[in-house]
Amino acid sequence: MLTIFYILLTSSFLMVITGIFLFYKSYQVSSFNKDAIKFCSLINEGLITFSKRVFSSIIQIILYTTIILFFFSIIFKKSFLWQQIGAFSMGGLFICVISFVILYLAPSFIPKILEKSNTYLYRAVLFQYQISSALSFFIIGLTITGLLLSYLIFGASSIIGYGVGIILSSFFLRIGGGLFKSGAQLSVQSHLETSDISAFDKRNPALLLDLVGDYICRIVGFNSDILGSFIFSLISCFLFSFSFFDNSSYSQSESLIFFNVPLYIILISLFTSFIVYIYTTIRIKFRKTQNILLESLYLAILISSITTYLAFEYLNMSQTVINIFGQTALFQPFYYYLFGLLGAILIAFTSEYLTSNNYKPTKRLARQIEHGVPVTVLNSFVIGLKSNSFYLIYLLLIILPSLYFGGFYGVTIASLGMLSLSTTIMVLQIFNSFVSVTYKVSELTLDENLDGKSTILHNIKQLNYLGQTAISLGNGFAAGAASISTISIFFSLILMANINSNILILMNLKWYCGLIIGIMIPCIFSGLLLKKLNELFLFTSQEVYRQIKGIAFLIENKAHPDIILATDQHSRFCMDALIIPGIIMSLPPIIIGYMFGPTFLIGIVLGVFLTGINQNFYWANLGDVLGNAKLYIEKGHFGGYNSNNYTTIDTASRIGNTFKDLLGPSINIFIKSVIIISFLVMILTT
Repeated sequence: MLTIFYILLTSSFLMVITGIFLFYKSYQVSSFNKDAIKFCSLINEGLITFSKRVFSSIIQIILYTTIILFFFSIIFKKSFLWQQIGAFSMGGLFICVISFVILYLAPSFIPKILEKSNTYLYRAVLFQYQISSALSFFIIGLTITGLLLSYLIFGASSIIGYGVGIILSSFFLRIGGGLFKSGAQLSVQSHLETSDISAFDKRNPALLLDLVGDYICRIVGFNSDILGSFIFSLISCFLFSFSFFDNSSYSQSESLIFFNVPLYIILISLFTSFIVYIYTTIRIKFRKTQNILLESLYLAILISSITTYLAFEYLNMSQTVINIFGQTALFQPFYYYLFGLLGAILIAFTSEYLTSNNYKPTKRLARQIEHGVPVTVLNSFVIGLKSNSFYLIYLLLIILPSLYFGGFYGVTIASLGMLSLSTTIMVLQIFNSFVSVTYKVSELTLDENLDGKSTILHNIKQLNYLGQTAISLGNGFAAGAASISTISIFFSLILMANINSNILILMNLKWYCGLIIGIMIPCIFSGLLLKKLNELFLFTSQEVYRQIKGIAFLIENKAHPDIILATDQHSRFCMDALIIPGIIMSLPPIIIGYMFGPTFLIGIVLGVFLTGINQNFYWANLGDVLGNAKLYIEKGHFGGYNSNNYTTIDTASRIGNTFKDLLGPSINIFIKSVIIISFLVMILTT
């Protein structure tokens, strides 16, 4: 057991080192574009200002949660496990380290990408892919290392606390980042009629906030969301195996197999990431850049599935178990893993088909843009609702066979199968987000007299188009990962708390009350976020107006917006706006868990989950299809960039961004937060 454990710990640490090495290698590239360097320093100042605010909020939530749990433990005379708090703090600390690295270093690479784009396209693609891989390796490696160290330092059950730390930190990064981005984007066009500053102008304070929001929301926020789902799946697998060790129904050797299965899956996933990186790098060096991102994803799926099959066959992981119907069944972990992997593919590519501008649904939506914003938004709702029905069917196709053949543990293996693609998905998402910002910066900062400007702009545009090939995979995958990982940890919650699974169908008052409250809470939560977004828009618009009118020589382009003040006020409002939603998310499970017991708590968790899975994928795709329709028109279709159709779709897209950047991701984090807090309370009270 310890051999594979320490091999995985060493491998995850090596992944961190590899990420740092690639960072260092990329950082050595020189840049001579002074305008881009100066402009990116403004973005960097904004990101550092935001990071100070969010780190302060994370430290406060760790402290306040500890005090509340300690207070309730004394009142209800329950045990208080300091090991859980230690792991909880470690999870929050590791997320802070990851966020700091991304927020502090990321903008400095933009001028370097522009420099690499001055000659051949493949050099820019290679450099960008190297940066994206470095971030992904560092994030995944450090998170796995933290989980395994938590297990060694604080004990087996402490991994629950580590998960709480990860999720509550992600709450501020994902939801706070979504609020930051949505508020800035809505404010970009405010008060511009009073000056000659356009929406896309480096003198516009809201545009700078929008670029800062791209990093916060689409790199840090997205990755923290995926990390939460990834850790959920891994924790649930570990918790099941721990319970099997205590269960006399299984021998020590059989329980050891249950423990080793997730370790081998993650180890193979890390190995696959290295192979895919090497292969993709070689392909790019040979100038085979067309569709290289999706090609790397296909390769990751192929290598991981074949390697996992061969490893499980060689190690003889199959054994006889009793399924949930009391029948004898053959435990074959590869097939449950494959169910999850295939489910990830179905969810990601259904999202791609329904929302990408390469396929009919988005093209049809773009064709109807001439009828105005209301019709366009209504059509996006149609696509969102349609996609959600497919999504729920795919969840059933993953869960039902896994549950029938492998029981609850089969579902957790399926969720880990889906999340085994996390490293590659992160690379694609980081690549797309990075080149999107770089493209905007290049248009804002490149001097007309700069040598090679046309080459740089052409290569950056091609780089941006390459990033867009995988643009629709991210939000769909995040929604699916959140749902399946929540299901897996929900089952492990029932098992670890020694609760009879019949509690799911028992018709008693506590269960019904919990279910109704659970269904109600996400609606209140989402409504509060939209209310705060409206207030943030008004607040930011006033600051934009003040800076445009109050900063001397800004309109003459002889001064810069005060990005530090704007970001600090914007960030403070975002963090303050999360106080009441955070209380609604965390306090009910704690109070109800201590006062009314597990039956009521299970009802709340189930209600939150049922509401969440009917919203997250739907909202994500609704926003994605509007954004991709905008890109389709931007490429020259239906009048192109300078047409009235583009103005119309741009307005509709801003509405859609609220759904995909704020509401969809917030539900992902919300359902995970409620269930992990409920899990921790269950452990402390039973």
